[in-house]
Amino acid sequence: MAGINGHVKVFDGRTGAELRSFIAYPGYTGSVSLSVTATNGNGPSDIVTAAGTNGHVRVFDGRTGEAVRSFFAYSGYVGSVNVLSVDVSRDGVADIVTGADVNGHVKVFDGRTGKEVTSYFAYAGFTGSIGLGYEPALDGGNDISTFAIGSTHRKLFDGMTGAELRSFLDADMDNRPDDHV
Repeated sequence: MAGINGHVKVFDGRTGAELRSFIAYPGYTGSVSLSVTATNGNGPSDIVTAAGTNGHVRVFDGRTGEAVRSFFAYSGYVGSVNVLSVDVSRDGVADIVTGADVNGHVKVFDGRTGKEVTSYFAYAGFTGSIGLGYEPALDGGNDISTFAIGSTHRKLFDGMTGAELRSFLDADMDNRPDDHV
């Protein structure tokens, strides 16, 4: 879980004991979005964070707690970013998916290299926040699911190409994929 000042705490899922605690962005006092999964393929789940005011993404090694990657998802952007880590490239390593909070701009970054794989706007002309999720794809990867916050509009995109696969209104809002912690 991440606190309002970017204080990340890792707990043992069986015992509830605190395993690790660190500040994701020293000196930063805003909100932090996070996702947990294996992005470096070394075993324990890694922690991917995004600062709430500038799109600064950091990846922390699940084994050591050390920062292993740091980048700004959107050059010059000063808004909040949602983050999701899931393997869309079918290489066994989770990739990093970001969603800008003010325009629905989605980007996918390769989990091994950190290079941008694809970039698209989930909802043309939309100026609100989006949530991110994923659905297993038939090709062995994962597709990206988005929803417009405050709306029932959901879309499904090919994880690698960003091609829109489905667009629909979801009456069951209790099952929305939401990465906010």
